[in-house]
Amino acid sequence: MKDRGRVKDIERVKDSGKREGIRVADSENTKKKSLAAPESGMQDFPERESGAQAKDSALDETCLILTGGSMDLAFARQFIAARRYGCVIAVDAGLERASALGITPDEIVGDLDTVDRRLFESYRQQPEVELEIHRPEKDETDTELALWMAKRKGFTRIDILGALGGRMDHALGNIQLLFQTFVDGIRAEIYDERNRIYLAGPGCTPFFRDRIYGKYISFLPLTESVEGITLKGFKYPLSDRDIRIGTSLCISNELAEEEGTLFFRKGILICVESHD
Repeated sequence: MKDRGRVKDIERVKDSGKREGIRVADSENTKKKSLAAPESGMQDFPERESGAQAKDSALDETCLILTGGSMDLAFARQFIAARRYGCVIAVDAGLERASALGITPDEIVGDLDTVDRRLFESYRQQPEVELEIHRPEKDETDTELALWMAKRKGFTRIDILGALGGRMDHALGNIQLLFQTFVDGIRAEIYDERNRIYLAGPGCTPFFRDRIYGKYISFLPLTESVEGITLKGFKYPLSDRDIRIGTSLCISNELAEEEGTLFFRKGILICVESHD
């Protein structure tokens, strides 16, 4: 049988208690991919880390996942132009977003139930593209499968575009998927034109005015409760406050100084940096 799209070593995946899927063996060492986009009017989207060394090291460790949800293509072009990725994964209909952005993904993953078949076949013929195709009857969403793939490839940072908008069940599910990457020590962040969403654990998290994604910073409990929240340098400070799921206490805060800090003792917070 002739190999297409570097499909090789296909085998059944039989994880405990899960339906079968089809897995394509990981490729050899991934190469850093610089994704060009028009420079005119390009916005500089800030990174979470401070310092040139942190930014440079992140280039080798970051994977871009393009999912099939709503995506502002003008925003996506500007966002991607400011970054370089070690791997690009297109998730099902995210392949159509990749095509619109002029990107050839390193990997295509999913059950392909929503992607244009002719478009898929055009990418299938490209030798640099690897495929991981699953049956539609499976326990995981395609985005979860893409996160697994990024983890298997050893990436410690993941940027996700197209995970919000569209169906609310998928949007909420994608936010909850951040939990498993967080537990695994992987920094995964969901972006759209107005929001950056990620998780924070116990300890101190700094926020810098010149690096936050937007004016507003909100904190929502992912766990049933979050204990000992202290906010310094914020417009609405807190001191050793416990919050539980179901409160809006920490919605729409803002930095009052050039730098602010979040500290808490126990739990996990969903952090949302946003602008109007």
